[in-house]
Amino acid sequence: MVPTIIYFSYVQLSNGFMEEILNQFGGMDDSMHGRRAQATSYPKWPKNVKKTIDEKFNVFKGTEWQYNDRLKLKLKKDGTIEINCQSNRCRMDAEACDEGHCNWSAHDDKLYFQVGEDGVSEFTIVGGGGKPPKEQNKPSFNNLKLQGTMIQKNNKKSKCTFSRIYDFEAMLPEFDPYSILDVTDEATEQQIKSAFRKYSLKYHPDKNPDEESRRKYEGVRQAYDILSDAKKRIMFDMGGMDSIRDMEKGNMNELRDTESKLEVTLADLYKGIQKSASIRRRVVCRGCGKNPNLPRCDSCNRCPNEVKLVQRQMGHMIIQQQEEVPSKEKCKYEKKEFDLQVERGMKEGEMITFANAGEQKPGYVPGDVIYKLKTKKDDKFTRYANDLHVQMTITLKEALLGFSKTLKHLDGHIVKISSDQITKPNHIFVIEGEGMPVREDPSEFGKLRVIISVDFPNALTSGQKEVIAAWEGKQHASRDEL
Repeated sequence: MVPTIIYFSYVQLSNGFMEEILNQFGGMDDSMHGRRAQATSYPKWPKNVKKTIDEKFNVFKGTEWQYNDRLKLKLKKDGTIEINCQSNRCRMDAEACDEGHCNWSAHDDKLYFQVGEDGVSEFTIVGGGGKPPKEQNKPSFNNLKLQGTMIQKNNKKSKCTFSRIYDFEAMLPEFDPYSILDVTDEATEQQIKSAFRKYSLKYHPDKNPDEESRRKYEGVRQAYDILSDAKKRIMFDMGGMDSIRDMEKGNMNELRDTESKLEVTLADLYKGIQKSASIRRRVVCRGCGKNPNLPRCDSCNRCPNEVKLVQRQMGHMIIQQQEEVPSKEKCKYEKKEFDLQVERGMKEGEMITFANAGEQKPGYVPGDVIYKLKTKKDDKFTRYANDLHVQMTITLKEALLGFSKTLKHLDGHIVKISSDQITKPNHIFVIEGEGMPVREDPSEFGKLRVIISVDFPNALTSGQKEVIAAWEGKQHASRDEL
């Protein structure tokens, strides 16, 4: 009977609910109840066995083997094992692989396979002089067998026979743009550009028409394409070329952006200024999942669990669900410094964005780091779009007889405001070109509006009253004559 396939986008369902569904399809068989009822304790990888794959064993990457006449094991290039199976029993074994208990390594003329409850088996090559084939092809592997013992099961005999090559590209060396351009993973943008110019000239087809130079030239161009693109470079550092391919295919979710407020003064926005800021973020250690013994990996620890799609056999159904599985990568926390360029004329709420510079997690595209501008209140000036408003107080005498005053602007330069006329309260002097710089065209400025307040005296002397009264009388007389 062909199993029914049901897909759940995310499974966090109670056992009772699942059993109610399964009963509609014949229920769960006894073996499933037994396997689910007790938690499986898988043997751990032996401490005295390295989890590395020597270069001469790369030909085993992408090959499939029949294991103990029971399972078919796919040896993946990242050192993990995937079980290729059809039966219910096999799918139960595949759960161990989904949970990170199926791995392989090869060194010192030995291969080591970890297969769930069986633990780790140590294999020697039978045939071919006991050495790995020099080429990856079917005739080379057909003459080989693997004989071994299960280390954690009292040296119980184990064997593997070759099935097929399922991935011919798996054994190829990982494309490393840093090595091709001969720069470190800390190289600056300028150092990467210089290296690209150097090697593109060295291998350019116009100077070197041979095929080897053409191949190296294409490698240099591809390396520069990755390292000159901030997003691609981050993805390569996190997971190599596979991460870049998954991102370009749209197979990766994105992590949330990291947002912070950046307090600035109105003077900062008028003049423009460079500020520094920092965040503490988690990053994936480059290459430390495969080679944890590298010196740069000393400060790395485990990464958060990853969410992956796995298949579960339940009765007559195959349910595909998302589950958290241990990550094979290594992570660490670091302090990331940012140089923030606050441009002249920027406004409240505008953002300075550092693309994909946020928290990292294997299998995800990092979010952006965003700083949103928050303007402190200025003691003197108020901003309205590209214009500035300022209050200026003059005396009654200045309001009546005229005045000349100076105003210190946000950048320290002096603005003169004067009048030889009578100035009424709330009169506004509009001065062109003394407002905020326009961000889109910093040579252009808004207006400065100076709003006048008149400081009236609290009391008048008798003499002042007489003078004002006499002046007012003359004003009436002149109007009567008219």
